Amino acid sequence: MSETPDCPSPRPTHIGLVLEQVRRHADIEPAALAYRTGVDIEYVTGVLLGTRFPSRRFILRYARACCADTQVLLRVWEDEHERRLSSVGD
Repeated sequence: MSETPDCPSPRPTHIGLVLEQVRRHADIEPAALAYRTGVDIEYVTGVLLGTRFPSRRFILRYARACCADTQVLLRVWEDEHERRLSSVGD
């Protein structure tokens, strides 16, 4: 499976909404997530707002940082990743 480049998303992402809910449930501030995942706050904010599509690696780190189910978040990521790839071909 290929990684999607970390780049601005042409339309808001569904995974951003999911990750924001996970963050709120875990009661973790975006700055703490940036620290725990090893990325800058602008990246985290973009992902949570749905303007940036995260890398698979980030999803793994995010799940651990929030004590979330890694497999569930990966499945959400994979579904959206596939939709993004198929929409490029349309």
